[in-house]
Amino acid sequence: MELGEKIEVTLFRFDPSTDKQPRYETYEVPYRSKMRVLGALESIVEEQGVEFAFRYYCGNNRCGTCGVKVNGVPVLACWEPVQPRMVIHPLDNFTVVRDLVVNLDELRESIQRLNPRIVRKKPYPGFPENITHEEMIHVFKLMDCIECGLCTSACPAVSVVGLKEFAGPAAYVKLAMKVLDPRDEGERAHQIVDNGIFCCTSCLRCGAVCPQDIDPFQDAIEPLKRLSVTQEVYKHSRAYTAFEEAIAESGDVNPTVLVRKIKGLRMVAELPKGLRMLAKGILPIKQPPNPGLDEIKKTIEAARRQE
Repeated sequence: MELGEKIEVTLFRFDPSTDKQPRYETYEVPYRSKMRVLGALESIVEEQGVEFAFRYYCGNNRCGTCGVKVNGVPVLACWEPVQPRMVIHPLDNFTVVRDLVVNLDELRESIQRLNPRIVRKKPYPGFPENITHEEMIHVFKLMDCIECGLCTSACPAVSVVGLKEFAGPAAYVKLAMKVLDPRDEGERAHQIVDNGIFCCTSCLRCGAVCPQDIDPFQDAIEPLKRLSVTQEVYKHSRAYTAFEEAIAESGDVNPTVLVRKIKGLRMVAELPKGLRMLAKGILPIKQPPNPGLDEIKKTIEAARRQE
């Protein structure tokens, strides 16, 4: 974009205390060199005198408070370059407080529920502890998490089952940061499964939106799944059973099929939400059959015989 050009910004407006329905308001903002979404929001407030709610603090991709959805994609407003036309929504999967502000306490509650702290059973060996780089390498990247909630906002499983049934990718990143620490001696498998880790559909959307380049699926959720499988705690989980059945039927994890199997008749109550997600493309209507389905079924049967 060139200096002097106008950016068209359409804002989601909603105050639950006074408004029955959300509305949209569109403004034009003059483009400035290297302008970010946060700069456009500030321009609307400071230069046009419009009062609306949005959240930010550091403005430097560190505090994680300015998450919004721009043209359907969760981003940090302070870090995302502006686009010629932008429709800006609050993050999905959280309760709207007002306009672009969502209740991030819901994210923190899901993290606290997993109790992500190092558990030690042996006496403290004293400082410094002998920990190698190789032992900590899987933990280092997870430490970059700023709890912005973008991954949880992008997660279709959270959209359907909610944060109470599935703690979400951000919470599992925080837990994995402790579980993968070589000093941790806690027994975590029941906690991992009970908070719905097998609701994850392996869609990889969480990693695609992370501003810190963390891959919650590969670096946190998969290692935690392996831990629960190793300890065989997974066997009491309905989510795991549904996961296995879905793969056995089609060779893939179709989120729509997985959620139907997990929720059963309860899915009727979620039908309006499901239809909205289908319309947005969050849930697929149909997936093509996996060409390797026969081999997948043979592998599953062989594994069952060995149990």
